[in-house]
Amino acid sequence: MDRGPGRHGHQPGAWRPVRLEHLKGAIVDSIKAGGEGAFTWNIASANDPYALACLAFAFSMIIAGRMQDKIGPRATCIIGGLLVVPVSLWPL
Repeated sequence: MDRGPGRHGHQPGAWRPVRLEHLKGAIVDSIKAGGEGAFTWNIASANDPYALACLAFAFSMIIAGRMQDKIGPRATCIIGGLLVVPVSLWPL
């Protein structure tokens, strides 16, 4: 049964966000495949990027919470957005 385009004009399930599990799977597959262009990590270190992201998130939430108490949620959100945009565009 074709449900047709979704609310925003896209086919349901046509776009799915990349999740950290997919990236971890790609790293593990690359390690197992070996050869040129493969990650040279061992399998045990495949969780390291995820763990580092969790630590960075936890510490940034402490800082953001304190900022929100001092300067308010609107200013904290604006500062957070200004910090996220350059980091998101950095690899380009």
